[in-house]
Amino acid sequence: MPTIITNLTGSTRHRVNWFGKMVLQVEVKAYRPDTSLPLSPFVDRMRQVEEWRDATQKDMHTLHLLDLNAKLKAAGEPPAE
Repeated sequence: MPTIITNLTGSTRHRVNWFGKMVLQVEVKAYRPDTSLPLSPFVDRMRQVEEWRDATQKDMHTLHLLDLNAKLKAAGEPPAE
């Protein structure tokens, strides 16, 4: 059973650019250092944060597969590839 490995959370929103066209944005998971923690070899300073960025064609395909797999899982069928 194949799984989809992605940093996308599945959340989307839109914005309007300077020319009035709508741009789809996707939420992605990223790891950033937490500078509020002291620098120590025993402390993991990397924290997971969610960021928004403009979607690409590959993101559209991944979002479609995530949505399709969620619908198939709810129906009790095996996931799509």
